[in-house]
Amino acid sequence: MVDVSIFQERLLNVSLRPALPRIAHLLCELSVRLDAIGIDGTLIPMTQVDLADAASLSPVHMNRTIQDLRKRGALSRIRTRSRSCTDAGW
Repeated sequence: MVDVSIFQERLLNVSLRPALPRIAHLLCELSVRLDAIGIDGTLIPMTQVDLADAASLSPVHMNRTIQDLRKRGALSRIRTRSRSCTDAGW
């Protein structure tokens, strides 16, 4: 039953929800799943491109929606992954 419920939510998410609730739902789901396996769910280890792919959105639309979530106070920060230590200035 849990798998059926998750599948129904994903279908609804991809087909009917606008971008903002779609991304908010995705981030909440990822946070809960990371917490369940003992990883800090407030730090989602994905790039915006990864999230866009998971939400069936373009990376540009993902970026604009994340900016909107930040303005609304729903996201306080997003950590980025650097390609190498030298790129990050370490």
